[in-house]
Amino acid sequence: MADPDLEAAEACRLARRAVDLGQDDAVALSLAGWTIGDVGRDLRAAATLTERALALNPNLFTALFTSAWTKIWLGEPEQALKRLTQAERLSPLDPTMFAVHAGIAHAHYHVGRLEDAAAAVERGLADQPNHPTLVRIAAAIYGMAGNQEEAKSALARVRAVYPELRVSNLHKLLGPYRAEYRERYEEGLRKAGLPE
Repeated sequence: MADPDLEAAEACRLARRAVDLGQDDAVALSLAGWTIGDVGRDLRAAATLTERALALNPNLFTALFTSAWTKIWLGEPEQALKRLTQAERLSPLDPTMFAVHAGIAHAHYHVGRLEDAAAAVERGLADQPNHPTLVRIAAAIYGMAGNQEEAKSALARVRAVYPELRVSNLHKLLGPYRAEYRERYEEGLRKAGLPE
């Protein structure tokens, strides 16, 4: 973004406008909640919106996905896994399934199930081998697991997209994680070889 503060404020303004216009539209509520949570860092509002979307349509892929990521950011990875698994079951051929696998990988990573996290990230990378979120969590997973060859490969792909990335500025790329989850992410990338 050219002006991150201005553009983030505009994204949140437009998301709130979508909520005003689509109070009974589960897709609008889901995506507005995602934007308000990820860009605006207002997780309470994001949770309210994505939960309302799920109440309107409990089988909507978008609502399951966005509410799951909100759960990850809020520190509720087990709830996120239930929703992501349901999304995967309901729409196994969805073209954005790689993002569901990224969410599953993050949730498993944050509770320390590195083998499950690695399996999920590999499924995502099979569809999108250079997706920034996938290669970033892959590097953290492999770094934390001590699998240096895979960590180095994933980190090289991350650095190709973000050459200036360091542990110290990682928070600018991440969603609004709880402190302990952000620190765990940083630790995995540090072990993968990301410079401070």
